[in-house]
Amino acid sequence: MSPIARHLIPYSFEAKCQERVNIWSAIKQSRRNCGERTPVVIISKNQHAPYVVLPLSAFIQLIAGAPDASTPVDQVDQVDPVDQVDPVDQASISARRLRICQQAAEIAREADQL
Repeated sequence: MSPIARHLIPYSFEAKCQERVNIWSAIKQSRRNCGERTPVVIISKNQHAPYVVLPLSAFIQLIAGAPDASTPVDQVDQVDPVDQVDPVDQASISARRLRICQQAAEIAREADQL
């Protein structure tokens, strides 16, 4: 990535385009190369859509701060939910985000027990 992109994007990307991927090896490589950034592995193979693998904590941060699903993708950067939502709706959004984080934490606990 360019120096400007490194400044703006807090992720370190490792891309694997292979028919068979050792995901744990790719994660290890991504973690080894990430420095202070969050490691992200992008995997794909022929005739399949790419997928992203990232730490659960990073995923929770992403979904907790995600814009409303009804916001068009090209307008996401233009929306500041705190400034454009009335206080009643802000409480609703906060409650929804809290439920999402609690559900994600429960999933993480269950995964640790496997």
